[in-house]
Amino acid sequence: MSVNIIMSQVKRLESDVASLNKKLSTERAKEAKAIDKAAKAQKKLISSKNATTLRSAQRDLQSAMSAEQKSKEEQAKLSKQIANKTKSLSTKRTSLAKEQTKQRGFRCKVF
Repeated sequence: MSVNIIMSQVKRLESDVASLNKKLSTERAKEAKAIDKAAKAQKKLISSKNATTLRSAQRDLQSAMSAEQKSKEEQAKLSKQIANKTKSLSTKRTSLAKEQTKQRGFRCKVF
């Protein structure tokens, strides 16, 4: 395979990893927001005086906990994708180095 093709594959994989890292960062922010909402809902639950407010606080708490769980699942999925892309990137970089060495050796023999 030519060096140019492998280099473009490396660049694409680097871009993919960067994009996935950005998504992971966004998911972490979502999780933090959900945790904050859950804490506020718990405070509201504790201070609730009537049944309506109590039910509302319970719904808010369940919703926040659900959002937190979804975010954690998405983070796990993204982390796995990042690991796979990073492994592929490492393999491609190794292939690139070998191909460059091979081409340098070929050029030396020609001249």
